Amino acid sequence: MIAALGKAGSQLRRRLGESLSSLEKYDAPLDFATTSSLEALQAYRTALMQFRFTRLREAIALLERAVELDPQFSSAYRVQGAV
Repeated sequence: MIAALGKAGSQLRRRLGESLSSLEKYDAPLDFATTSSLEALQAYRTALMQFRFTRLREAIALLERAVELDPQFSSAYRVQGAV
């Protein structure tokens, strides 16, 4: 189910005109970009809000918590690398 949703998202991005290089660069399988841990997802979402309001220390701590809860949560690692 998640794999099919990820494929549909990629197809939509292609139809909307996203460049091939961008699609290749950012096209991670959806099941690798998400987490089955609700607590990790909540920490991640809150971190994104903190980052948006330039509360970097809080965002970093929440991202660290998210990957602690789910070491396979690649989206949390990606954002952590950007902070």
